[in-house]
Amino acid sequence: MEQSPLIGESLYAPSWPVVQPPEPSFYSLGCCQTCLRIPAAFGCGGCRICCYSILAVLLFALLLGFYPIVVALVLVLLLLLGLPISYAMIYLLFLNPPPELAWKIAKLTQLLRLAFYQFPKPAEWRVDQLAPKGPLETGLSQYAIAIRVPFLQQDELYAGGLFERFLRSSPSTEFVTSSVFSTLPQMELKDMSLFKEGENPVEYVMGVVQDIYPRINQEWTDKTSDRALTHLCLHGLGAHRLERADSTHPGCSYVVRTNQLSTLPVREGYETYGNDAYFDKDFRVVKIVRFENGEVWEDQKITTFLPDGSRDWEYAKFCFRCSLFTLVTLVDHLYGTHLQLANVGVQAMREQLSVDHPVRRFLVPFSYGSININDLARTTLVTRDSWLPRAVALDDEGLQLAWASAFQILPPDYITNESDPIKMLESLFDREAQIEKKRSEGLFTAYYKQALQYWKILHGFVSSYLDHYYGTGAKGDLAMAADQELKLFILQAINLVQTLASPLTGHRVNELWPHLSDARKRRIMTNFITRFCELSTAGHEQVGDVQAYAQDPSFCSFSWPKSLRREGALVAPKEVGLGVALIMALTSTPMPRLLVREPTDDWSHLFPGASEADRSKLNSIFERFQSELQTFSKECDDYNAEAKNRAFPNDFGLWVFNPKYLETSVSI
Repeated sequence: MEQSPLIGESLYAPSWPVVQPPEPSFYSLGCCQTCLRIPAAFGCGGCRICCYSILAVLLFALLLGFYPIVVALVLVLLLLLGLPISYAMIYLLFLNPPPELAWKIAKLTQLLRLAFYQFPKPAEWRVDQLAPKGPLETGLSQYAIAIRVPFLQQDELYAGGLFERFLRSSPSTEFVTSSVFSTLPQMELKDMSLFKEGENPVEYVMGVVQDIYPRINQEWTDKTSDRALTHLCLHGLGAHRLERADSTHPGCSYVVRTNQLSTLPVREGYETYGNDAYFDKDFRVVKIVRFENGEVWEDQKITTFLPDGSRDWEYAKFCFRCSLFTLVTLVDHLYGTHLQLANVGVQAMREQLSVDHPVRRFLVPFSYGSININDLARTTLVTRDSWLPRAVALDDEGLQLAWASAFQILPPDYITNESDPIKMLESLFDREAQIEKKRSEGLFTAYYKQALQYWKILHGFVSSYLDHYYGTGAKGDLAMAADQELKLFILQAINLVQTLASPLTGHRVNELWPHLSDARKRRIMTNFITRFCELSTAGHEQVGDVQAYAQDPSFCSFSWPKSLRREGALVAPKEVGLGVALIMALTSTPMPRLLVREPTDDWSHLFPGASEADRSKLNSIFERFQSELQTFSKECDDYNAEAKNRAFPNDFGLWVFNPKYLETSVSI
């Protein structure tokens, strides 16, 4: 096996091993067991639910004794709510670390979400539980421009845990969450705790989050070397953002860019985002280019870092990894996947497709919990003073600018340069055409090879299903084009996707639609449905499967002090590291499995069948889909098992397309 010539682990940036959460974790327990598994919160680590209960009862007794003259109504409220409030107070008081109240509440929130959490069982879903077609009430996102999200009370099928049940019973989710966040103090950077040289940040973080942290699928034995940077950009978090470098950078063939964030203002003491990583034709890192902006009248400062193993080089890599992590999380994951495609797709489905419509039934597993999830994201991640704004370096102006420009800095795959609006509609959702373009550009990496395999399996499933209901050939094209509900579903979704706003300037999709042939309409419809399912599964996995990154603040972080340029361990502060890991835990609640492993995973009974023969054909379509997924999963496993025997740069695994790790819908 050829060994990489790249610089290995540096004294400035050691690679800390991945740590799995303890077993049994919340994600492997049943519904009734989860409420009894409260992780250790005291410094000694020995306090469990009995200690909480004893202390909470004592505090509850003090509360009763302190208010002997309260009116009967207050006494009743105290009797009803005093014990849980006392429990929460004891928990928040003694949870140490983290010292910041916001992150204590984040951990308590996830514990409440997981308490009695009802793990999805698609086989038990019933058609009479689906909500009728109709307009949805929506709330406006505070930062994201002109994006409205349906209120979580309108979700169907999704049960969740105690936290969701509490929010569903409240008159206003936004009022509850904004009231809490606005009252929580925000720790200044100067008051945060820094890791010492040689202190293991992964052990520190996992010692706090413990068994509410999800299991890690990816294998990262080396995180900070030059070799690891190639793996990050070719197989990891940057794989979908890999581009061809232009001729102004001699000796460079590929680039992953994050300097799009360099102009965004940050809070005092924090480092700005940015850095573009350039690679040669063999994917060896050549340089990192950093943009820094002063006042508008000043020239932009451009600094080039070379792979010489110095502290400056290690710091440049650290800044790049953290900037990539932040860019992918804010823009690709939260904005592109959740607030755009998943959000607008579910809105259009619920508002335009009747319960008995075959496409509505088909999309049920791929939209499961999306309304609940996206509304929680709106109120707990895209709200002033909420968890994400506390973790990132951006100030309020920076957050406003980031969200306002998000649709312009999405990955290249999300944006089309096609000038003809009709061809643009066809190409934007045609993943196979996009990947073939990558092939022609010399970007047909292992990532895109697996992406193409997965797309073909999913596209075949969608096409076979639609063929069953509408027929094939010209007759089938006509039947599909004549379906008014399906037409309105597609048109509403396309009109709400902000990425299309600029290319479609001067053209309304509903005005262009009549000029398309039936075959082209069918192609666009089929590709849109497939793309929706693909981004809800593997697409979401690529941008959201970040457990290995989020648990190690020396690998990736959302913010870090500018002082690290000169001195200190190259790792984010302890409070930031804990915050990032807790956000990861909050956004990892299990969703339905894509690959059926047991009878309760099967959702094919939702497909409307007119007869036993009809039902038998639908079952065959579903079974063929599952069989193809199983075969592909085995190929993915084999690819990872052989990683160590392959030459650089392909001596690394790929996990994001493996069906055994995929869920049917976006999860939080």
